Amino acid sequence: DNNDEEIRYRLSTIEDADEDGKETRFICVFHGTGEYEHVYFETLSVYPFNYETVTLRKQQISMINKNGKDKGQFWQSSMVFDCPVPEPLQEIVREGKSVIDNVASLYINIVPIRTPTRFNKFYLPLDVDESLLFDAKKVYGTSQMIPRIVDSGRWENIPICQPPSLKISHSATSTSERGEDMPDNSTSELGQKRHELIACIWASASYTTRGSQHTVGDGERRLKEWIAFHRLVGFDHFYIFDNTLAHTDGDESSTLKSVTDLFSDFVTRINWPTQVCNNAKPKAWNPGERSSQYAAEASCRQRYGPDTEWLASFDSDEYMVPMGDYYNLKDMLRDAKRK
Repeated sequence: DNNDEEIRYRLSTIEDADEDGKETRFICVFHGTGEYEHVYFETLSVYPFNYETVTLRKQQISMINKNGKDKGQFWQSSMVFDCPVPEPLQEIVREGKSVIDNVASLYINIVPIRTPTRFNKFYLPLDVDESLLFDAKKVYGTSQMIPRIVDSGRWENIPICQPPSLKISHSATSTSERGEDMPDNSTSELGQKRHELIACIWASASYTTRGSQHTVGDGERRLKEWIAFHRLVGFDHFYIFDNTLAHTDGDESSTLKSVTDLFSDFVTRINWPTQVCNNAKPKAWNPGERSSQYAAEASCRQRYGPDTEWLASFDSDEYMVPMGDYYNLKDMLRDAKRK
């Protein structure tokens, strides 16, 4: 609420929790500068699905082992969550009105709700074996207040930027812009959605194999061929998360920009010089570059998924080939949807 009264939270059982506090992990603090300097709202984060339920369905008895490594079926799934935008700010954020002269005026702080790790215990209102359930009253008591916001550790002042759909130009719609060999995607059955089929790919101009045993430098050639093929079989737009600068000292000329510029009408390149370490090293040493890929794929789903009917994630050596009576993937997907 936008007032001077401090909001406080306490830990509780699911049965006693507020509706928006039953499956949350972060407090989202919205605040502003300039003409929005008096803005202050707090909401509770929301998961797209219940990760604990998924873990149980995969017949695992825990999400995290005591030795610190995540479950094999779980660690590849990025912990994606949303921060609900307060109703008074929804139109402002949706229309990008708080971005003035390319500078954000609204910001968000992410405050983790820190609780003890629940090894082999689930915090679920489900009809499951009671031995698997977490007893909140036993561990937390009934009056466990979490720290005040100003006293909590947090990720602070993350700018709320314009929605990607306001910044990305439409794909080319004329033959002269596309070239004779490119399919016409200007007609869509999707109403308001910009695209019918898009692809996300995490790639690099060069990279090392696991264990740094070999260096491979053909990323540009691979990506050029990959984009050209998938454009021919029906993809509308491609989002390339370029990881080149995560492990090189070069500049933009050493990245995949020279390739993505060739297809600028229907390719968006996102500079992604990110390494995210994981704690489950394979037999050979690995700096965690795959976790960077999972984060990129999660970002692509969150940022660009709402603007398309279908989304696929790839490596540059993976090709989706229409088969049988199909020459275009969108025809196949339309038939699959009807059936």
